Amino acid sequence: MKARRETQALLAAFLLLGTSCGTMKEERSKPGPEGPLREGTNSPRVSIDDLPGLARLRHMFSTMGTGQEDPERKEVTAAVRHEGQVTVLGVYPVRAPEPCYLIELRITGTSAPFDIGAITQPQAGVHRSRWQVPWREVLLDADGTRILAGDAEIKKHPEFKRGCVRLAFFLHYADLQRPLETPFGNVALTAPTRKPRRLRAVRYESPD
Repeated sequence: MKARRETQALLAAFLLLGTSCGTMKEERSKPGPEGPLREGTNSPRVSIDDLPGLARLRHMFSTMGTGQEDPERKEVTAAVRHEGQVTVLGVYPVRAPEPCYLIELRITGTSAPFDIGAITQPQAGVHRSRWQVPWREVLLDADGTRILAGDAEIKKHPEFKRGCVRLAFFLHYADLQRPLETPFGNVALTAPTRKPRRLRAVRYESPD
């Protein structure tokens, strides 16, 4: 997300300079009091290569869709189908710099650990590496009132993701009209409701 904003800013500067170069070219082509400029005169030359940050912009474009443009960004992993069922328990709006929801799921009947990074929402025309993935995921107890493990502990103990699992995570730019893609199949998101007090310990932290 941070890389996206930087790319947009650099692209805007790039386009602005391109417009300026075109304007200067038109001005130089207009005849002055002594006629149009001739080849070989000391007319100013403007190159987009002089734009600060152009190299970084070119790198971002060349790596876009490869996952290399932001090394800290989580990527969607290839979906591997698992046995089990997933139920959406709640979708809760949160205050964040970017549109975001806290999503709570119950997963049952899974005998093998599954990949939380495979939970996503497909975006038409967007490379899979740019799809949104869970952020700051936590495992909850059966009642959803206590955090059993945070994202760091979940990575260290994949066995936590077996049997009956209650999972909560933040998802940026979620489209509530479209389903989630999960290792257990697609599941529709429910209408958003206010975040319950039992989840007050699950706090949002910005990725930036």
